[in-house]
Order: sequence, then structure tokens, then C-alpha cells
Amino acid sequence: MLKGTLLKDKDLAFIREVEGLEHNAYQDEGGVWTIGYGHTRGVKEGDYASTHKANMYLNTDLIIFEIQLQKLLRVDLSQNQYTALLSLMYNIGATQFGDSTLLKHVNEEKFHLVPDEIRRWNKVNGEVSLGLTNRREKEAKLFVNETIHPFFGGEGWW
Repeated sequence: MLKGTLLKDKDLAFIREVEGLEHNAYQDEGGVWTIGYGHTRGVKEGDYASTHKANMYLNTDLIIFEIQLQKLLRVDLSQNQYTALLSLMYNIGATQFGDSTLLKHVNEEKFHLVPDEIRRWNKVNGEVSLGLTNRREKEAKLFVNETIHPFFGGEGWW
């Protein structure tokens, strides 16, 4: 699959699941004001986002992150590999992702090293976060799996 793969509905569902939906603005573990499915740009205390608005934020944010991810990738990826990396990058930021050993391993096609690198991104201010540990495990598993939901038969079930 080409590095320029676009997200499908099931991929968006994965990112929605690991982000979680919050209608009311809140400060995440790092103190960043967040709303919807991980949207942070321009968010302030007291903001509210309907489900529709949260989806609009996510779709807009992911377009920006996909452009950045496509510029960084030098190899072809499966749909699940691409989705796992986009989910991680959306959560940690494009700069952190772009400077990571994880991206180096991906671009060198050392795919066997990537899941453990994904799992390393589970800290907030130097402290292990249970929420991030759980998310990273899902992203790592998605990276190595052929289907997001293997018991549904993969492509086309959604």
C-alpha cells in the first residue's frame, strides 16, 4: 500500500476510540486544553463541542496530520500501519514524531522494532500514564495486525 493512503471509516473509528469523545473542554494530563476527539487548537476553558463539531474538528485535524505524515514517510505501509502511525502522531505531535527513532525505524523498514518504539511514548512529564500505556498497546497491536477487527474479516466489513 502506498505511503499516501487515505483513512477509511474503520480507521477513523479506531482514532475516535483511542482518543475518546469529550464534549466539554478539559485539561489533559499534560495541562493542554482539549475538546472533542483530542482537538487542542484554540480550545479554552468553558468550550463545548457537539458530536458533529467534534467530528468536524477531527476530520480537519487529521487532514493536516496526514499531509505531515505523508511528507515524513519514505516507505509503503499497510493500511493498519499507516493508521497506527497517524494515531500516534496525532497524539504526540508532528515535531516529536518527525524527530523520533520510531520514524527512523519505519523509514529503514525495520518494522519489527516499531511496536516497542510505539509503546515507549506512554509518559506525561516523565511519568508513565496508564491511559497512554493502554492507547500505545492498541496502536502497537494495530501496527502489526492485518486487520483492526480480525473476527469481522478485515476489509469491507465496516
